[in-house]
Amino acid sequence: MIKDRDYKTYSILFGILTIAFFLRIHQWFNFLGADEIRIMGWVHDLHKDPLPVHPYPPLFLYINYLFSFVLKQITIFLGIIDFDTVFWKTDLGFVTTLKAGRILSSIFGTLNVYMVFLISREFINKNAALLSSAILAVCWPHVIDSHIFKSDILLSLLLTIVIYYSLKFSKSGSLRYLVI
Repeated sequence: MIKDRDYKTYSILFGILTIAFFLRIHQWFNFLGADEIRIMGWVHDLHKDPLPVHPYPPLFLYINYLFSFVLKQITIFLGIIDFDTVFWKTDLGFVTTLKAGRILSSIFGTLNVYMVFLISREFINKNAALLSSAILAVCWPHVIDSHIFKSDILLSLLLTIVIYYSLKFSKSGSLRYLVI
């Protein structure tokens, strides 16, 4: 059962995460970067070659391809496009894939703020957790990077998760955390 003070902590955390998400989902960065065009091409080519060989993190590409695939199926279901290949050849497919990647980056950035809260709460205290998550929520380089269709924010989130479970392992000694 959550104590009364925990309601206050979690309501503040909810506000911080809401601010973090809206700062990241709003497109302050309106330019199309050169990296985004290359990544768009790689995501587009996954429907031709599902096991590409290039020096980019494949998990990021597969997550974005899956998200774009779901959006493509929705547009086919709604009758906006007639069949699969039209989606990848039109501006609708390009913009949808780009926006899907940017939305995923925004979600990953917000989850990163939450992971910082968990680390600080677990190893310091609730006040430090709220302060550190609030600082990351409005950290401008992190916010801007969360707008761009690149793997940087996903890699930052995964690294934060590794740090969290490494610290939990060092605190408890449980092999479960080391395996995770």
